[in-house]
Amino acid sequence: ISDSKVLQREKGFWIHSGNRFVSISHVRKGLVPTDIDIFELDEERRLRIYLHAQEADISDPGRWRLSEVLVKRLEDGRLRTESVEEMSWESFLTSEEVRLLELAPSVMSPSQAYRYLRYLRASGQATDRYELAFWQKVTLPLAIGAMLLLAIPFAFGSPRSISTGRRIIYALASGVAFQIVEQIAANAGLIWELSAPVTILSPVLLAIAVALLLLRRVRS
Repeated sequence: ISDSKVLQREKGFWIHSGNRFVSISHVRKGLVPTDIDIFELDEERRLRIYLHAQEADISDPGRWRLSEVLVKRLEDGRLRTESVEEMSWESFLTSEEVRLLELAPSVMSPSQAYRYLRYLRASGQATDRYELAFWQKVTLPLAIGAMLLLAIPFAFGSPRSISTGRRIIYALASGVAFQIVEQIAANAGLIWELSAPVTILSPVLLAIAVALLLLRRVRS
């Protein structure tokens, strides 16, 4: 993992390491960064070079091939501008980091979410959304089990006077209610900066407790 810092914006990302700053608007197919702005400063924090590229080939993570590049350099106190079809640029980001930048937390695999969590922690970035996504994924089997357990009393334990169709509706409604409560808990956890495991497991444990209580009543 590099020592780069990442700031997410509405569209794309700002990344910087030392005196180099990179803006990536999009990563096409998770492999091709597009609409790239690069700023390199000198030791006195003055702009030394500015690059704008339409896209980059990152097959070599350490040296990107920039395409359709606008280059602006400060030379002898004057800003010189030129356009080039291609040029190489020494990158401080790995291809894995670039792919992870493009992924939303909801579509990351557990292993990707875990790696990105380590990356954000190492670079001192906020991790709340990604911790939440990670715990949602690793506890998914438990959440599905809790939802099914909650549906059992409605689907099989209702009085015989209630039609099968209505039982199915009640069972489905219990699952929808569980998902709504889970989403509310997740949003509340982000707002109040609660622990991700507590935020994710609370609705699951609540659903299990309610299901066991309903099953006990049905049996009695």
